[in-house]
Amino acid sequence: MNIRTRLTLQFTSIFAIILILFSITVYFYTSLTRRHSFYESLENRANIVAHVFLDVNKVSAANYRRMLQKYSQTLPQEIVQVYNRQNQVEFREGAGNIQVQPTVLNKIRKDKYLAWQTGKRQFTGIMYHDIRGDYLVIASSVDVITLEKLEDLRLILIAGFLGALLFVVVSGWAFSKQALRPILKVVEEVEQISASDLHLRLSQADGRDEVSHLAHTFNKMLDRLEKAFDMQNTFISNASHELRTPLTSIIGELEVAL
Repeated sequence: MNIRTRLTLQFTSIFAIILILFSITVYFYTSLTRRHSFYESLENRANIVAHVFLDVNKVSAANYRRMLQKYSQTLPQEIVQVYNRQNQVEFREGAGNIQVQPTVLNKIRKDKYLAWQTGKRQFTGIMYHDIRGDYLVIASSVDVITLEKLEDLRLILIAGFLGALLFVVVSGWAFSKQALRPILKVVEEVEQISASDLHLRLSQADGRDEVSHLAHTFNKMLDRLEKAFDMQNTFISNASHELRTPLTSIIGELEVAL
């Protein structure tokens, strides 16, 4: 694997991890906020139903009309049940029936409040105090609209992640090419230097970055090589001159002797 591919993969991996963590944080924070907000809405509905059912004879006509107007704004698939002390349902609002275990009812009576979820349906149980006694009210509903928006958010985050990842891969590939261009130029210039061209030098040694430092170091090595080659050529030239005269004399004496 070359450096360009490695840089692109590293850059893409870092960005992908950051984007995944960000998307997960946004999604779960939104989901948690939605859940708590809907629990509050169920608690309000439980109080409204209990107030209308148990205290309607103690409020004025104007307040009663306002309560009815607010009460008409029911939640999707809403079911509200009011229990007496014997855990019997005295009033039910909504289509359907909530099956609640006695242990859950006893826990609500003990803690005065309980919120839980089964599948997509959320439940809120509260204790309502009345002159006729303490009543237990359980409100249940499915947050259809917000769940749809949460699903849309999930699709948007996934699509945004894939699109951003594609953009990062392309831009990372172009960025790595631009970053490696000085090194490729150094390699190209080095390949042009041979034993007969030791006078050539790299052109990237004037800057202050790592590539310039590398080129400057390589130029100093070329200086030492050129000096060593010059010393070698001088030595060979001197040795040839010193050996030429004795060899000529020896050759002449051999020719005379022969």
